[in-house]
Amino acid sequence: MCCLGLILVRGGLQISLKGKGITILLLSLIPCVIDATAHALLGMALFDMPIEVSYCMGFATSPVATIIVVGAVLRLSGLGYGTSKGIDTTIIPACTFDNIVSLIAFGICRALTFQIAATNKNLGNGGSAGLSIGFLFVQVIVGVLAGGLFGLCGYAFKYLEKHSWSIYLKLAYCIVIGLTFIIGSE
Repeated sequence: MCCLGLILVRGGLQISLKGKGITILLLSLIPCVIDATAHALLGMALFDMPIEVSYCMGFATSPVATIIVVGAVLRLSGLGYGTSKGIDTTIIPACTFDNIVSLIAFGICRALTFQIAATNKNLGNGGSAGLSIGFLFVQVIVGVLAGGLFGLCGYAFKYLEKHSWSIYLKLAYCIVIGLTFIIGSE
């Protein structure tokens, strides 16, 4: 998870969304759903998994492909390939949104899996699946708002005087904020 975050941050620094909204949306949704469905079908066929568990596996493994793509696109754009047509600034945000879709879909499938398992094992109600899914969207909205707030706070570093220790202060800020998000999401 840490490597995924580092690659997405590195790629996120190069995001440009001008006039590419529908392209980025399609490049993020279609491969994510197809990849997760292929993994789910294989899980059902090879391991005799229930469909909800298979989709959990599918959405958990689908971001792996985007990690490889982002690394390759960053390397190629550094060499100058595809930059004139904006290929790198289209693929990197699509991979970022692909990972977001995968994480949300995994949470939804996981909530449904636990709800179905609790119902099948007669363990009581097991909680509301709708409440769990709604809570996932609340987490995303709070995460976006907190990220925007911490980003605005980080903008204050632009106005600090340049000292030999200022880069270490920025590094410490990024590490503390990153750990805060990781621990806070649990």
